[in-house]
Amino acid sequence: DLFATFAGIVGHDPGELKTDSLNQLASFTGDPEQAVRETLIIQPNSPKHLSIRSGPWLYIPEQGSGGFQGKKPGDHLLAGPPALAFTGCVHSDIKDGQYRADAPDGQLYHLGKDPGQATNVIADHPDVAKRLADELNEYREQIPSGKPVGWINLKQ
Repeated sequence: DLFATFAGIVGHDPGELKTDSLNQLASFTGDPEQAVRETLIIQPNSPKHLSIRSGPWLYIPEQGSGGFQGKKPGDHLLAGPPALAFTGCVHSDIKDGQYRADAPDGQLYHLGKDPGQATNVIADHPDVAKRLADELNEYREQIPSGKPVGWINLKQ
């Protein structure tokens, strides 16, 4: 949303340029009466973890965060299940530093009730997960093929 917001700052209308950018200036200068964007596509480091936030819901189609992947203490990138022991955080899909055998493949969180994403509620709301998965797949189809830009973690 940077493009449209910067255009709004200088008083320019982005016009008919094709962009999904929305002007978020009201979010920075005051409290907008309603959200400018209801849906947000989130691209973590791993392309498999392309995620969607819609209203209070966050859907991630894979296990994990799609980010760092250190597996043991001392790793510069220690993250994921092994890191929970050090952070004191809990997660419903993880036990003793590993994913539970019965953990679902995807993740769904209601961020209004669970902003820390501690409880995966995908089994309780399969209709929401399917709706968001379908919407995410529509976005995936719009992504042009090409060489990844920057460092992309293809292991996850």
